[in-house]
Amino acid sequence: MFRIATTIEDASKHLADPLVQLDITMNSRTYVYHKRISGREELEKIILDVSKKLQSNACLSVVVSNKAGEGRLLVCGDAVIGAVFRDGKSGVVLTGERAYIRILEVVTQQDSIVDIMAVERDKLPADIRSLVERARVAAIPAGRPPMVWIGSVLYGFKVERIIGEGGISYVLEGIGANGRFALKILRERSRFGSPLAVGNRGAIESFARMATAMMKMTFASRGVVEAALEERGVTEGLRDKVRLLTGFADNIIRVYGVYIPREEYRNLDEYVKTPPVVVMEYVDGVTLDRIEANVSPFEARKIVYEVAGALALAHTLGFGHFDVKPQNVMVVRVSGFLKAKVFDFTALPIDRRRPPALEEITPEYADPYSLLHGARAYPSYDVYSLGLMAYRLFYKRRPYARLALNYVVLKRVVPKLAESMGRVLPPEAQEYTRKFERLAASMHDPDSFLRAAEELLEAIEPLGPPPGQPENIVDILRKMLALTPERRYRDAIELLKDLGSLFGVTF
Repeated sequence: MFRIATTIEDASKHLADPLVQLDITMNSRTYVYHKRISGREELEKIILDVSKKLQSNACLSVVVSNKAGEGRLLVCGDAVIGAVFRDGKSGVVLTGERAYIRILEVVTQQDSIVDIMAVERDKLPADIRSLVERARVAAIPAGRPPMVWIGSVLYGFKVERIIGEGGISYVLEGIGANGRFALKILRERSRFGSPLAVGNRGAIESFARMATAMMKMTFASRGVVEAALEERGVTEGLRDKVRLLTGFADNIIRVYGVYIPREEYRNLDEYVKTPPVVVMEYVDGVTLDRIEANVSPFEARKIVYEVAGALALAHTLGFGHFDVKPQNVMVVRVSGFLKAKVFDFTALPIDRRRPPALEEITPEYADPYSLLHGARAYPSYDVYSLGLMAYRLFYKRRPYARLALNYVVLKRVVPKLAESMGRVLPPEAQEYTRKFERLAASMHDPDSFLRAAEELLEAIEPLGPPPGQPENIVDILRKMLALTPERRYRDAIELLKDLGSLFGVTF
């Protein structure tokens, strides 16, 4: 098992530079290994064996390549100093620990070619050499989440690979007695550093409530849905509405089980042995953000309708998603058409009021009204987020002015999140930020600001007819994206009535 140097993130940024890669190659002694391999264990064994045969002052430059992409590792002794991975399809480059995880994933999934060169430490580029020296006395175990679980067995599921990571959870692929499953594990700490599974029992309980709520949604009987609609005062066409809503359960990734420890974790070791796990349906598809640019107008409309239906079912049962975005929608092709499967519900009760949590907000898809009013558990929050997602699907571009608006709002309510958003704010959005800054400076009342912001949005980024869509869809989109609740759909149930008409469905 390798160790990961604490300096891996800084070293990897240098290693990603093609000139640095060339420098290392030119200063390497020679190729010391070239072979086709299959599996993570074989890769690790080869690197460790080669390291032992070399002098202690030599490092290894390792290149692993296959159809999925190309990974580069700089290994000194038993420590990974730097890691870079370039995706073979998208060209996206990962660095640091994320790159190392991805390299291990692709090696596990398919045969690869590994090339290893030896390079003296004193011949490494100066910036990397200094990081190597620091890393020799400051290395931490690589056997930590989520990598520590690869190849192990959790609650009867053999962990095959890491599917992804979110702000509060890891998602792994596990093999059980009945096939493949997605294992969602609550992180020990959030990406912002706040305690979750270790040191925060409340986070574990919220995680369990989320899973329980998703089970209720995906396995809700017609009787339960009917009772929920009757409680809302729905009587006309009740049976048809129940049948339609329960059908949307198939557009939510199912939850089959929850494993939650009874006692609090005293340390990381206890957490690693029995982490909080939600067992979910494994979907052999991709997230919507990976393909949204290539979705046809009809499929874009169908996806929005199906996501709205999934949200309508959740809202009927009293829960919200509150993090709707393309990254939380899986798409699979069924009978020639794309089908949406929504996941990662926060599953907060829709009547709950509380300030937004950093880990649960995606800045680009946040609802300005909810942020400015200190609460986010309004069902219309989901409608607004879905509207932003629909905008991207319909127009094949990002809503830059609305990005700028969210940035300005977050600077006032969650400065820490605005700071991270500002670092990745596209130039097209930056030109609008000054307009909203001036508007915000002149108005101290949130509602007045939002009304004025809506007028400004209509002037600088008006909603025109989306290509290939019915004429009335722009009216639906405008109502989804209204900044004030009196002009927006109250919830996804109300939205579904209008969206259904596009498919000849009466709700």
